[in-house]
Amino acid sequence: MFVLYAEKNQLTVREKEPVTSGSVNVYPVRFEFSSDWDGLTKAVMFQSGCAEKTLSLTGGACTIPPEVLDTAGYFLIAGVCGKSGDSIVLPTVWANLGLIQEGAVSLEDIPPDIPDPPPSGTIDHRQLSHRDAAEQHPITSISGLDKELQRIPEPVEALTNTELEDMLK
Repeated sequence: MFVLYAEKNQLTVREKEPVTSGSVNVYPVRFEFSSDWDGLTKAVMFQSGCAEKTLSLTGGACTIPPEVLDTAGYFLIAGVCGKSGDSIVLPTVWANLGLIQEGAVSLEDIPPDIPDPPPSGTIDHRQLSHRDAAEQHPITSISGLDKELQRIPEPVEALTNTELEDMLK
């Protein structure tokens, strides 16, 4: 469970727990407010990455919406704003609820097996990509690349570090 305390425009995390991607309706959040919030209509915003969800906060509690828990690797943040009529009069700063960790993959999401490698221990990449080796070679697969590579002059005799230092003086 999460417990968040709003004192004027500050939002402090008093209790938290680890969260995982893919979770749905399993993380309750209880909000506590200072007297600055008396009489205000409250809304809470949850955000992670590009996902954001706003909920009306009635009863001082809610559950973290699943829309913001879709992707692991982002920080989950929350903010509260108080409204009087149609005007926002008291927004808090964002509070960091922690990093969304990778949830276990369900059996339906497991990718199909890759064919066993040949006995030599090497994998035939043509088998994996369903393309012939000629199509995979970068020089022939990019039109005009071979011609441009021919324009690069042959390397000259290598310089020693001392020769290079003398040239740069």
